[in-house]
Amino acid sequence: MVNNAAIVHISQFLDDDDIIKKAEIEINTNFISPIRLIKLLSPIIQKNKNPTLINITTGLIYVPRSVYPFYNSTKAALHSFTQILRLQLSKTKFKVIEVMFPAVKTPWHNGTPPKIAITPEKAVDEMIKGLENGKTEIKVAKAKLLYLISRIAPKFALKKINSLEDE
Repeated sequence: MVNNAAIVHISQFLDDDDIIKKAEIEINTNFISPIRLIKLLSPIIQKNKNPTLINITTGLIYVPRSVYPFYNSTKAALHSFTQILRLQLSKTKFKVIEVMFPAVKTPWHNGTPPKIAITPEKAVDEMIKGLENGKTEIKVAKAKLLYLISRIAPKFALKKINSLEDE
């Protein structure tokens, strides 16, 4: 099972009269829906020879972009939940994997992907290599770099990611 649901609202928190409604939509889609699907479908998935759950998150779990007030948070929550689920299921045959993508050139960007976006082919190739190597946390392309920079120089990473051209 692959959970790849995501929506985002580009917004300024205090300036947006609909911000709470947008938050609820993003929280339900990006975080609650994967949890609900995992809970409801796990009895079926466990019947497979190699039951595997893959949650798709983002490098922004380490360094959030300010234009995405809730996307970053919902994906960080899914990251944390994935880690806990992996621990809770460690004595079962259930594999719990997280894939952290950078920006990918997909319709999610409404025809204007950022310059740093990678192709879907590159994203999938790196993900498959990670799966073949048995990794449980797969950081794809610049998500690896974002992770490293966030650990070495967190303030610099936050400033750099938020200086990128808005999508």
